[in-house]
Amino acid sequence: MRRWGVFLLLGLFCVALIGSPGSVSAATYTSIKPFDPAYPIYWDYVWEQCVLDLPTGAPVEAVQVEVKMKVGDWGHFPNPTRIDLLCSDTTTFSASDPAYSVCSFTLSTHPNPLIFYTQTCTLRQNQISWLTNNKCINFKLVVNGGTFYLDYVKVTATAPKVATPTFSPAAGTYSSPQSVTISCTTQGATVRYTLDGNEPTESSTTYTAPVQITATKTLKAKAFKTGWTPSDTASATYTLKAAAPTFSPAAGTYSSPQSVTISCTTQGATVRYTLDGNEPTENSTTYTAPVQITATKTLEAKAFKTGWTPSDTALGTYTIEPGRAAMPWLQLLLE
Repeated sequence: MRRWGVFLLLGLFCVALIGSPGSVSAATYTSIKPFDPAYPIYWDYVWEQCVLDLPTGAPVEAVQVEVKMKVGDWGHFPNPTRIDLLCSDTTTFSASDPAYSVCSFTLSTHPNPLIFYTQTCTLRQNQISWLTNNKCINFKLVVNGGTFYLDYVKVTATAPKVATPTFSPAAGTYSSPQSVTISCTTQGATVRYTLDGNEPTESSTTYTAPVQITATKTLKAKAFKTGWTPSDTASATYTLKAAAPTFSPAAGTYSSPQSVTISCTTQGATVRYTLDGNEPTENSTTYTAPVQITATKTLEAKAFKTGWTPSDTALGTYTIEPGRAAMPWLQLLLE
C-alpha cells in the first residue's frame, strides 16, 4: 500500500507539471503536448495540437511554439543539418511555401546529440488565424532521414493588451479641486480606478464620469476587456495645495497703525498667522478679523486645509513711524 501511495503521489505530481490545456493567465492560453523522449523518430512527423480553452472568437496577438527536442542524426540531402517545423490548418503542408513555415532547427541550435534543447518559434499572422478559427493546428517536422527525439511541444496564445488609460488634466500640484477625465483608446474596454493607493482590479470602481479630486490623492486606473490582457496601470498623484494668503494693505512703511486684512482664495482653508517671527503652524493664531499692527512687525500667514498641502508662507513687514508724514513739509521749510 505504501508503494502504491508513492506511485499515486508521483502520478499526481506529473499531471500537475504537464497538465492539460489551460489558461495560464487572464488572457494567455497554453497547450502542452508531451511525447516519449526515449522514442526515436526517423522521418517526417505530423501531429495536431489544440488550445481548447481559447475562447471562441477571442483575439490573439501572438502565438509561440516551444519545442524541446534532441537531434541524434541530422539526415541527408536535400536539407542536411536542418529540421524544418511547418504548420497548417489541414493535413496539407508545403515546405516551399512561407505561409506554412514556422522555423528551423540546426546544428547551431542543437549542437550536442545527447542533449535536449528548447527552442521557441513564433507563428505568422496567417498561422495565428488558423489556430483561432479552429482552436487546433497541425504541425509537421520535416526531417529528411534524420533521427530526433521529442520531449514536449508547448503552444502559447497571447491576447492583445488593452491600451493604458490616460488622465486629463495631468498629475501635478493644483490650488483648487480637480475634475479628472480618464480615457482609453481601446474600444469597448472598461476602466476601473482606485484612490486608496491599491492596484485596480476588475472589482474596483468603474469609471463612468470625471473623478473629483477634492484632496491630495493618487489616482490609479486600469482598463479591462473580455479576452484581452488588462492594460498597464496608469498612476497620477494630484497634490492640492492651499493658495498663499495675501495682505491688504500691502507691507510697507506707514505713519500710523495698520489694520491688515488677510485673504485666501482656497475655499474652506483656515489661515494661521504669527507676529513674533516664527513660521505659522496649525497651532498658531487663527485669523478671524483684521490684524492690528500698532508697531513695526513682521506678519507671517499660512493657509491650512485637511487633505491639502499647506500653502506657502506669506510674509510682510509693516514699519510704523508715527512722525514720518510731516518730514517732507519740514524739508520744504528748511529749503
